[in-house]
Amino acid sequence: MDLELKGKVAIITGASKGIGRAIAEQLSGEGVRLVLAARSAGLLAEVAASCPAGAIAFPADLREPEAPGRLVEAALAAFAAKEHLSPGEKVRLQYTTTSPIMHRRLGVDAGQGEAQSQTAA
Repeated sequence: MDLELKGKVAIITGASKGIGRAIAEQLSGEGVRLVLAARSAGLLAEVAASCPAGAIAFPADLREPEAPGRLVEAALAAFAAKEHLSPGEKVRLQYTTTSPIMHRRLGVDAGQGEAQSQTAA
């Protein structure tokens, strides 16, 4: 199945097992680069190593108030094409989430939206 997502970046939470792992495997097979988050560092590293399109593991408990922000920062550090940004330019992040914790941490009401990152250096 070609979802036309090759070269995109996705953040997947709960990625160490179950549906999160299945989503990671499917998206990586489609050429999506991944930032994988879960509490289980060992399992998460296994999933990241098995992703052909490239993935980083971000072991974290997203119930901790600062963890979602660090997760987004890790995604930007790993995959943002900073060479294409002007100094001070912002990066727009599009997201879809069903996690009420992420909703609160990102300050959104719905499951989809946009957020702006830190400015480019």
